[in-house]
Amino acid sequence: MSILNSFHLNNYKYLFFDIFYKNNNIFLILPAYVEPFNPDKINIIINNTIINNKNLKLSEKHIIPNGETVAVYIYNYESNDNDIQVIVKYENIIRSFSLQNIKIERKHQLALTTLFKDDYNIFPIFYDYYIKQGVEYFYMYYNGISTPQIKQLLNLPNVSLIDWNFKYWKNDVTLEHHAQPGQIHHALYRYGKDISDYMIFCDLDEYLHIPKYTLREYIGNNKAVDSFGFCNRWSKTLDNNYIKTFPKRFLTTAKTLPYNHRSKNIHKTDSINTIGIHMAHSYTMQEPKILINFSLFHFYNWSKPKRDNKDCKMEIITL
Repeated sequence: MSILNSFHLNNYKYLFFDIFYKNNNIFLILPAYVEPFNPDKINIIINNTIINNKNLKLSEKHIIPNGETVAVYIYNYESNDNDIQVIVKYENIIRSFSLQNIKIERKHQLALTTLFKDDYNIFPIFYDYYIKQGVEYFYMYYNGISTPQIKQLLNLPNVSLIDWNFKYWKNDVTLEHHAQPGQIHHALYRYGKDISDYMIFCDLDEYLHIPKYTLREYIGNNKAVDSFGFCNRWSKTLDNNYIKTFPKRFLTTAKTLPYNHRSKNIHKTDSINTIGIHMAHSYTMQEPKILINFSLFHFYNWSKPKRDNKDCKMEIITL
């Protein structure tokens, strides 16, 4: 179980979801509620030495400003120490953290991450499907405090379970995302970059598919591509019930939804700065190569049994 180092402000609000020290860089994943926090307001003491932003270099700052607001601050701090003691001060609030210097070498070609909640019971079919697609590691974020049942279900050698116990929406009126943008960027910067070449971002009821290839085979044959976009196709089993293995024949819509409307993606982690829930937000280069002509089979009533897409015209498909 991975433990987060969060900086709580008040109510559901946090200065940052997590702070971690990786390859001599200190990372802050921030929710950025109204506007991105001014880094000059954040004072950091490392190993009893006061470090402010005049001599602690803010080497990178990446922000999604509205809708799916999130910010990533990266401070370069070179050290030979395996652990550092960090005190963070912000507007008269002080928090202390013990951070391990995580020195990582690249391990995986293809990893997957998702934020999940009440649909954890469909994890076995999800895991089986994506293992067959070539996924090597799963970073599973539970939107709450995981129960013994959930821990047992996900107790596998290539699965990390992270309790992402933050309010899902910012408020119940505007329904602006709160937990998920932070989770996506935490997965990207903590477990994606420097560890996994590519990372899948999708939900437990979403199944990315490329005809005649596994996902890992296809991205391995197309290494110049920075993002692979998958367009939503509402799907359900022939008897409209959940089954234990992925069906070979099922009902799905003939037409896909437009890209960016419930779409999901596989991203080359080195190519991405920030990610929206349904498409990339900013890249590390000016002209990324993106392919968006793939299908995402969304079994909409597996996670939400009462959801009814009766207006969708479906046809039987055989994979």
